[in-house]
Amino acid sequence: MRIFLLLICVLALCLSGPASARRKPASQPPELLSGGSALVARVAGDRLVLDDGREVRLVGLDLPVLGAGPAWVPPRFAEAAQAALRDLAEGRRVELRFDRNPADRYGRLLAHVVRDDGLWLQQDLLRRGFARVHGMSDNRAALPAMLAAEARARASHKGIWAKSGYAPRRAETASSYLGSFQIFEGKIVDGARVQSQVFLNFGADRDRDLTLRIGGPALVLFRSEGRDPLAYVGRPLRVRGWLRPRGRPLIDIAHPDEIEILTR
Repeated sequence: MRIFLLLICVLALCLSGPASARRKPASQPPELLSGGSALVARVAGDRLVLDDGREVRLVGLDLPVLGAGPAWVPPRFAEAAQAALRDLAEGRRVELRFDRNPADRYGRLLAHVVRDDGLWLQQDLLRRGFARVHGMSDNRAALPAMLAAEARARASHKGIWAKSGYAPRRAETASSYLGSFQIFEGKIVDGARVQSQVFLNFGADRDRDLTLRIGGPALVLFRSEGRDPLAYVGRPLRVRGWLRPRGRPLIDIAHPDEIEILTR
């Protein structure tokens, strides 16, 4: 009888396969439209070049690139990010997954990229501190998971988060970073609705202090999610976006995921 039971156990293990084959990836992007699989021929900066010549941008990521980053980004961070992306993708078969907008104005694909072994490239680069989240209003489905991966890397000071140049900046310093993509933290002191726009101010000095502008299309997204931007007044926030290259320090908020309420 013992021999019989032992044979049954061995047979069950053989049929189920090794543990590594049964294990599912820890996390994947949400169910999105599949664009099929492709072979990555090479990495070019922050893009993947497929064997059929198509180019893919890793949607939702701001990845350091040599020769294209701001002065405070040490080359070693861009070099490390490029090496990581090459190691992850070159010569690998991947599946492309699309959100609402599958391509940019230059014809490059905007995709979430999942490797043939189930590894989600965007999440892996974020959790290891090689990139920041830079979402788009029409490609937001995966942003909550991506922001969570970025937050864990930032809390652990991994990769780019070990450098003060990437750490979230104080809102009162915004005038020093015009024309760049930044993450700021601070408290909203007042706000106002002006026609079809909402303005949120981090200070009373309109020439120096950071202001957020939420225009018509973004307001539609806020309303659809039951969010009132004026409810942020008096709250400490973390915000991300491009500072206008001239004039007062102002960020045009494109979608609600660019604003996070801080609980500390």
